[in-house]
Amino acid sequence: EWVSVKDSRVYHNIIIPHPYGGKAHGERPRETGKPYDGLPLLVETKMDSKNYINNMIQKAKVAQKELATYSQEELDAIVKTIGKTVYDNAEELARMAVDETRMGVYEDKVGKNKGKSKNIWHNLKDKKSVGIIERDLEKNLIMVAKPVGIVGAVTPTTNPIVTPMCNAMFAIKG
Repeated sequence: EWVSVKDSRVYHNIIIPHPYGGKAHGERPRETGKPYDGLPLLVETKMDSKNYINNMIQKAKVAQKELATYSQEELDAIVKTIGKTVYDNAEELARMAVDETRMGVYEDKVGKNKGKSKNIWHNLKDKKSVGIIERDLEKNLIMVAKPVGIVGAVTPTTNPIVTPMCNAMFAIKG
C-alpha cells in the first residue's frame, strides 16, 4: 500500500522522490536540500513482500484454473474487453498516468493507449489458443494449447497502462 505525503522530511520507511520533481514535464529534480515542493511523494508502508507475492501467486493459480475451463470465444471476449476498455478510456488513463508519474506527454500516451490496444487485439483476435491449435499431418503431430503457469511482470513507471494491458492480453490469449 502506498500513501502520499507532501514533505520530504517525513521518513516512515522508504521515500521514493518523484523522478521529475519540478513543476513542468521534463524538469529534473532540484538538489536544494529543502523540503519537497508539494508534489506527492510515495512512501512505502510496512508490507511483508514475500507474503504479498505468495498471496498474488495463489490468486493467479485460482484464476488460471478458472480460465482453463473457458472456451475460445469466452477468452477472446475477455481479451477484447481488456483492449476495448483501454481504447475507450485512453484519454482518462493517459491523464492519470501523466498526473501520477509526472512523466511523458499526455497526447503521446493517448495515442499509445489507443494504438496498442487496437493493434494487439487485431493481432490476437484470430489466433486459436484453446484445444487443438495445429495439426501437422506429415509429422503426425497435434498441437494442443493449455495454460502452463503463472505470469509475473513488472510495470515500468514510463508505461503504466499499455504494459499491464499487453501482459494481460498475451497471458490470457497466449
